[in-house]
Amino acid sequence: MTSETVSSSDDYEKTIENYDNFYHKLRQRYDGLSPRLRQFADFVVSHPEEFAMGTAKVLSETAGVQPSTIVRFAHALGFESFSELHSVFKKYFFQRSLQHEAWAAALRRSDGQPARAGNLLDGFCRAAGLSLDAVCRETRPERLEAAADILASARVIYILGLKESMPVARLVAYYFSVRGIAHCLIGLESGMEYDAIRRAGPEDAAVVLSFSPYFEQTTELSQRLESYGVSMVAFTDRAASPVIPKTGLWFECREADHRGFRFHASAFLLGAVLACAVSERRRPTPVRQEAP
Repeated sequence: MTSETVSSSDDYEKTIENYDNFYHKLRQRYDGLSPRLRQFADFVVSHPEEFAMGTAKVLSETAGVQPSTIVRFAHALGFESFSELHSVFKKYFFQRSLQHEAWAAALRRSDGQPARAGNLLDGFCRAAGLSLDAVCRETRPERLEAAADILASARVIYILGLKESMPVARLVAYYFSVRGIAHCLIGLESGMEYDAIRRAGPEDAAVVLSFSPYFEQTTELSQRLESYGVSMVAFTDRAASPVIPKTGLWFECREADHRGFRFHASAFLLGAVLACAVSERRRPTPVRQEAP
């Protein structure tokens, strides 16, 4: 992408930040909302693109609330008006659509060719490259530092990734194993997932991986870990993901696919980065010897 594209501009980063902040505020304030406001909040979380494209009148009819409820919802989340809140969603999905178009254009070059192994290799490499470019550009260093600090100070690190997320979870567990970091990999097809987290507590931390369509059991286990006081770090693909913790400490791993397959390159990368960062923090600080 060129420097002129929206996805590489300061505006894009600000748009992502505003969108993330909305969901962080919502998670923090949800329990204190009135039933009607929670009803509309559930609608927004379930239909973010529809919310971005709709008018207040249409949205109120679709969500089954009064237009005044939408205004009160915006105020409850710290926005001066519905229009201010609405613009956060409109800008986010507009810029996401531009990026998706760029991804599709980059991958379309080989679509008309026979599905030979060499062509598939080229397509998968370009898809992985686009995903890695995005995560490198959009991941905030301060979030990485915060996540590494949390994991490094944990007694045990629980790693939760089921179904499609399992390969990434197992790789993260492997990195921790070779570095001697105490961890527990949840979901080894034993049917004992809930028993595995029974002893988790505030001294522990968890890395949770879940991507759309979100596996219900991952969400349930994640919420249970958080209810135990476990410090949470999530890898997921959208700000409305059900596994994002109330602390808001999460990393966006959006994947460009090729022929319907997602390689999860960005999640593999972030997992390796955090494992190495935790290992560095666990390394004993060398004692300086004074010269005789």
